[in-house]
Amino acid sequence: VTPSCAPDSKPMPDGTCVCFPDWCPMPASCPTGFSPIVSKEGSNIPGECCPVYSCYPNLPECPIDSFAQGDRCVCGPCSPFPSCVNGGQPTLVSQGTGTPGTCCDKYNCSTGTMCPEGSVVSPSGECVCSPNQCPIPSCDPGFQLVTIKPAKTFPDCCNEYACVSLHCPPDSMETIDKRCVCTPNFCQVQECSMNTYPMLIKRGTSEPGNCCDEIKCKSVTNKAPCPPYQRENQFGICACTAELCPPKLACPEGMVTVITRVPTMRDGDCCPDYTCSPLL
Repeated sequence: VTPSCAPDSKPMPDGTCVCFPDWCPMPASCPTGFSPIVSKEGSNIPGECCPVYSCYPNLPECPIDSFAQGDRCVCGPCSPFPSCVNGGQPTLVSQGTGTPGTCCDKYNCSTGTMCPEGSVVSPSGECVCSPNQCPIPSCDPGFQLVTIKPAKTFPDCCNEYACVSLHCPPDSMETIDKRCVCTPNFCQVQECSMNTYPMLIKRGTSEPGNCCDEIKCKSVTNKAPCPPYQRENQFGICACTAELCPPKLACPEGMVTVITRVPTMRDGDCCPDYTCSPLL
């Protein structure tokens, strides 16, 4: 029987599911002046494989041996001693100065080619990615390490990092005037694997920290899913759930929100009706 895997993973012959990075969604589409950063790293757990992106004001372009911290470039840790294919030995070409662009010692191989950063020579004589060969920066106090470009496959073996000052929840971004607003296109359409369906757990409010609807994938049974604004209770019965109702009507200045009809909480009548009334 073919296993039912999450959309970010694929089935294996032994019946397990494994993460498949190529199926992860693209980074958030950020407005002008902002670039995507990884606000939450993916894991090796199916259903949580993919990184979550947010937007951050554009960072400075830094040389490959350094990383952005705030509005400046600083030297990162130098890579371990390089590996050469075909039995070559690394030879020192120039010593590092500790300045971005020339942070670290530079080497050439006496024979053969040098493996890219984050890779080593395998027993078969080829360069392969080795995550423990990737240098990871340390941020100064007040900054948080984030990934700005996740590694994928050889020769792109190592993540690219930056140190940023984050003040907003993962689903939102900081504007130029230091306000947190929901990140454009952050909320993704929930895709569920075979034999499951998306179930609304909590409706988002379009406010930072609660920008998106919370959706869970639930196993398909012979019983039909609950109607809108209802959730299965502990007795297995679909019941009206207030937090699934649309948010209260937002009225313009000088007006107040008034409930015009209270729901009966029966036969699918779960949510109140609103109108805007002038302030008295």
